[in-house]
Amino acid sequence: MIRGIPAFLAVLVICAFGQLLQGEPGFAQTTDIDETPLVGSGRDDSGDVREYVHASQDDWEIRCIEAESEERLCALSQMLFDDAGNRVAEVNVRALRPGGAAAAGVTIITPLGTLLTEGVGIKVDDGAPERYAFTWCERIGCVARFGLSPSALQLYVQGLAAQVTIYSVLDTGAPVVLGMSLKGFTAMWTELLAI
Repeated sequence: MIRGIPAFLAVLVICAFGQLLQGEPGFAQTTDIDETPLVGSGRDDSGDVREYVHASQDDWEIRCIEAESEERLCALSQMLFDDAGNRVAEVNVRALRPGGAAAAGVTIITPLGTLLTEGVGIKVDDGAPERYAFTWCERIGCVARFGLSPSALQLYVQGLAAQVTIYSVLDTGAPVVLGMSLKGFTAMWTELLAI
């Protein structure tokens, strides 16, 4: 853990930061890139990190990142597609330590060009929609991170489907509504807790 940041999120942040470093130089950037492995990145001296699908069922899979140091970080994952079949967003859900206010940590990555002020909305089955703020954007997209309380997590476990709503900066009046299946969520959540 990096000073209060759970290891899985730290790896996500560090990997995302690494991708920023590989991009074209932007304002106040230089092209000189230090290729020394990042501290706390979950990489050993050789830099070997293995990413793999641990298990999948229906519309959810458990994706893991494992370093040679045997540290393994896993999360449930689902890609979300628009009506034309284009991949629009990625949802990752990971288990948090028992006893906290949040039982699960959720990370949603949407494309650049997402209207950040509207946040991301999630509605499970016929329940009330919840809105969550975006945390940052980078080259791979815009990121919203939030926790699910045990009762909110139960809606996902018992639910059939959810809707994820975002807005585009190009058309702020028309929401982009993405279907998120909950088929397989319960089985994969149970397996994730056993890892």
